[in-house]
Amino acid sequence: MRVMADRSGTGNALGTFIRPVTRILPLFMILALLWPEQGFADLYIEFLVDRSGSMWAPLRGKPKIVRVAEAMEKVIQKLPPEVAIGLRVYPPPEKGARGKKDPGLRIPVERDNRARFAEEERLLNPKGKGSLREQLPRAVKDFPEGQDTKLLVVLCDGADTGGTSFCDRALDLARPPGLRFYSISLNVKDVFEREELDCLSKQMDGKSIHLTQRGDLAATLLPIAQRAHQDEVERQRRVAEEQRRIQELLSKTRLKVEIQNTLDPFFADSIQVDRCLLNGEEIPIDTSVRLKQGEGVLLFDRAMAEGSHQLSLRYQKWNDEKAVSSIEGILEVQVEEGRTSHVQCFPRGALFHWDFTFKTNTF
Repeated sequence: MRVMADRSGTGNALGTFIRPVTRILPLFMILALLWPEQGFADLYIEFLVDRSGSMWAPLRGKPKIVRVAEAMEKVIQKLPPEVAIGLRVYPPPEKGARGKKDPGLRIPVERDNRARFAEEERLLNPKGKGSLREQLPRAVKDFPEGQDTKLLVVLCDGADTGGTSFCDRALDLARPPGLRFYSISLNVKDVFEREELDCLSKQMDGKSIHLTQRGDLAATLLPIAQRAHQDEVERQRRVAEEQRRIQELLSKTRLKVEIQNTLDPFFADSIQVDRCLLNGEEIPIDTSVRLKQGEGVLLFDRAMAEGSHQLSLRYQKWNDEKAVSSIEGILEVQVEEGRTSHVQCFPRGALFHWDFTFKTNTF
């Protein structure tokens, strides 16, 4: 058998372009789910800050709210620019809340918004009492959907249960995938308040940290954020690795179809493929291409889903500028994962009709 040539403008025209086959869709859907839609490290951080009046109490010579503002500023400066950071407070400020649907959300969890933090920190102005239980469901909804790492950090000096114990009554909220939760309290001496925050963190599958008068908030908060960023980078690396693995598998799970004219010139001057179907989907072909005896062409070579596929071909046998159409040659071909199924097609004369004979190899 002569070596077949993939003719530029003939072989490509015969079948390089194939409309998507429904069996291929699940694999590409997997790729779409695996491939990250955001940036290199899709880490989202939101600070949920207690701005009740008690946050004016001193901590190592400064009001607790000032310590919170300083710690957030240090963390923001240390994190890479691709990390999205947001700010929510409770109780929500009354001033400037008119017309704002959610005054508690001061800065949405987005990138390129860090310049807003300095102004918002100056406006924190602790006052009154708020409910952490009321703000938590809203804070959880501030994060985008997806598998990306999400870090929610409560910075407070009390449980602020709103009259309903976290230990006695579970929160009615669904945690998004990838959520990490920390409650960091500032010099809370009341044992019952600490227990409430511990119960809350347990419900959120998170962790409570109770800083004392000597505790350094920035030194506590920064490693948490940096670890979340490192883990997200690693997650994205694994996602990219899996995506490459699936692409490689797809590239090896293929169906290759070639045709060669083996008819004696006595029976035909040339043959011309005039119809090609794959799983019932018609493949556009160039009907001007004719193959003389011994000539061959690659119809198509492409990634396919593993499993059974139906190949159907028809050709015209030309002799003295007269054409006779063959019947359809039909082949059920099995495509194995990670392997190429190579189908060779040959015209064949049978009683009162012409059709195809097939030879299949897997490698």
